[in-house]
Amino acid sequence: MRNSPGILVVGDRECRRQLSTGTVTTRDKLTEDVSKLDTNQTELLAILDGVVIGTYVFMTPVHDSRRLNHHAKAKAADTRAKRLPHCTPDFTIVIQTEDDYAVERQELLNLGLHKLNLGPLHVPQAAVHSYVASNPDLIATIDEKLSRLPGLGAADRTKLRTRLLREKLMADNKLVEIRGHHAAAWERVQELRAEREGALEIECLLSNADPRELLQRTASAYRDTLKERLVFLADTDASDIAWGATTDWLAECPLDFGTGSAQ
Repeated sequence: MRNSPGILVVGDRECRRQLSTGTVTTRDKLTEDVSKLDTNQTELLAILDGVVIGTYVFMTPVHDSRRLNHHAKAKAADTRAKRLPHCTPDFTIVIQTEDDYAVERQELLNLGLHKLNLGPLHVPQAAVHSYVASNPDLIATIDEKLSRLPGLGAADRTKLRTRLLREKLMADNKLVEIRGHHAAAWERVQELRAEREGALEIECLLSNADPRELLQRTASAYRDTLKERLVFLADTDASDIAWGATTDWLAECPLDFGTGSAQ
């Protein structure tokens, strides 16, 4: 056997599904998978063709337990004690999540989706009217906040609300398309949105900016983040998604205008 220590990475879609739905515990899944190094020894020797395993990487959706680390060390010690011919004497097990591969994940996203140009999606006026009729509380919140925009009469506020809602519906449709093309890309968009939401409410509370400026700045900043971090998005798609999120933030409260800023 060649002295060629290797790294074995374990973790597939079924494993992720089982762990995320609670079908099995992470500890039990690790025990089950590591045991296959012994029970499937003959097949592994043929597949590895002289490569010996030095590091066993167990991929899991979430890793937030020191007990799992202790269990991994115990299973590694058990495996070393068996002196398996396809494992090194210093065989070890490490627990990782996709966060350990953030750079590689982004590179793959950019490589596989460059560039995903979704193009313009038509949102009929009837769809906007339907959304307004179905979401009276959200519309009331949007209207109240838009009433604080200085210099806008009732007709202009209604026109702006319609345009914002059209952007929101267009963004929703584009996100559905992105999810259909690549689920990981959609997840990344959601992560960036959550990051922005986390800081937005505090920023709004501390801001004394003109509400019109704050509204524009919120959308522009998020658009720039999407363009910078998700290079597979065309500029127009990043802009549409940013304005769609901004409309949601108006309706769902993270984006608000200080009562004194409109004076």
